[in-house]
Amino acid sequence: MQPQKAKDFVKNLRELNDALAGLIKNLRKDITILEKSIEDNRKYLKKPFLDKRLRGNDLIQGLREHLN
Repeated sequence: MQPQKAKDFVKNLRELNDALAGLIKNLRKDITILEKSIEDNRKYLKKPFLDKRLRGNDLIQGLREHLN
């Protein structure tokens, strides 16, 4: 690989890494917001059927574990 191409390649990899890090950070924030919303809805509604409707929380937990 030519020196300039190698430098450009490394620069592009760093930019991609920064972009992915930002995306992961935003996903973590979104997951936290979703978890809080689900928790608030459970407290507010106090309905047993709500647990069935909010099974997405398992998916959110799985995403959080995968990102960590």
